[in-house]
Amino acid sequence: MYAFRKYQAVQYHFWNVLRYLKEEEDNVVFMREDRVVIRKTINVTVTIELPANHYVYELSAFLEAMKSAIDFLATVVSLHLKGKQFDKISSLMKLVEKGRIIPIYDQIKSHFNWLSEIREYRHHLVHRLMINISQEYKTLKMSDSLKTYKRPIVVPEKSPKYLPDTRMSRMYDRGSSMKFGQLEIKTKFGNKSVRTHFEYLPIMGYIPIKEFMEKQLGKFRHFFKDTINILTALDFKQL
Repeated sequence: MYAFRKYQAVQYHFWNVLRYLKEEEDNVVFMREDRVVIRKTINVTVTIELPANHYVYELSAFLEAMKSAIDFLATVVSLHLKGKQFDKISSLMKLVEKGRIIPIYDQIKSHFNWLSEIREYRHHLVHRLMINISQEYKTLKMSDSLKTYKRPIVVPEKSPKYLPDTRMSRMYDRGSSMKFGQLEIKTKFGNKSVRTHFEYLPIMGYIPIKEFMEKQLGKFRHFFKDTINILTALDFKQL
């Protein structure tokens, strides 16, 4: 049940991120200006940038709750292993690496790569750095109207690298996940060039935070379910 409560906490932090994204998406207003203003205006670009580190706080809590749930499950597994007593998944993973063949070890082995990756990601994010995230709204002239775009909230797809949080790092925006390419398409109407498409493109190695959390939550659910099934099959017996 402790593991299950932590499972609920993982979902709670994911839902918080979904709520933030929904609230901020609702702030994106597609505006139509009167034609007099549009005729007088050749190019319009308005950019608003706001801090958004609440996403990092939720992601950190999401991964912490996930680690706690995994460690609780490892503790339960240890109760079924004669002569073994531990309360961390890392201890169980070391036993698996020794090569003994039993159903519990086989189950851990099938999730071994993911367990290693998520532990490393959490360790770097929680103990070694703080990702800087901001949200940006850009309003651009699009043909005969103004359209507002929201920059996606993205995070590193793999374990983030450590970079010191110094004045120089901040000046050069090092370690920020807010580096985007921009795709613009302009169409010519006679002698007039009008922007008809704009899109933010995350740099390689970064994915939307929603996609990252959904992916990790799916793998965690699979691991949780498999572990419970194995423990249920043992019917309180020791190996």
